[in-house]
Amino acid sequence: MGFWTDPDIKATAENANIFLYKQCQRLSLRAGVSLSSPQLSDAPMHTNGVNHAEEGMVNSLAALTALQAIKYAMLQTRGISPQLLVSKYLDLKKEWQVRQDIHISHNAYPKYRERALYEFAESWNSVQEKFGFEDKVNLIIYKRNFGGIYDEHSRNI
Repeated sequence: MGFWTDPDIKATAENANIFLYKQCQRLSLRAGVSLSSPQLSDAPMHTNGVNHAEEGMVNSLAALTALQAIKYAMLQTRGISPQLLVSKYLDLKKEWQVRQDIHISHNAYPKYRERALYEFAESWNSVQEKFGFEDKVNLIIYKRNFGGIYDEHSRNI
């Protein structure tokens, strides 16, 4: 990736779609651990030295934090994008339900969805910094070549 290369909006949106679909499901399952009565202690609960209640609670809290970060990034988008993203990926509504909720036509939905996903991908980098994630994921995909006048101009230099 060069400094002047443009992001590929369509590929970035598809990348963000895959990320959100997989991660929201995975994190929801991890966060679904019951926190009603965890047993916390310094002594291990099993002979292998692992306190599974504590480990489960830590994993659950990490998953909840990641889901909060995803929602925060969704809310950083503009227009109807936050509502579209939250409805589709966190509320797990079908596309027809999302279209109905935000009052857009079947034909207009793909463009709104692509734009929302691209905006999410843009905001995701800064949100990861804000939440202090160690393993960062860059969702933006860049075009491979400049095309157009840039190529013509570079030949004349």
